[in-house]
Amino acid sequence: MAEASRATESRLSTASLDSVRALTETGLSIHDAGTLMSLSVQRVSQLARG
Repeated sequence: MAEASRATESRLSTASLDSVRALTETGLSIHDAGTLMSLSVQRVSQLARG
């Protein structure tokens, strides 16, 4: 189970980095991207906890 969640986590963080990169390319500041990323991480954590 831990393996599966680790794999999912790494996929999620890759996706997050990609989206942050895309957002910064569209003119969003690093600060805004970081805020969005922490919000999405919190959301994923909530979902993971059930």
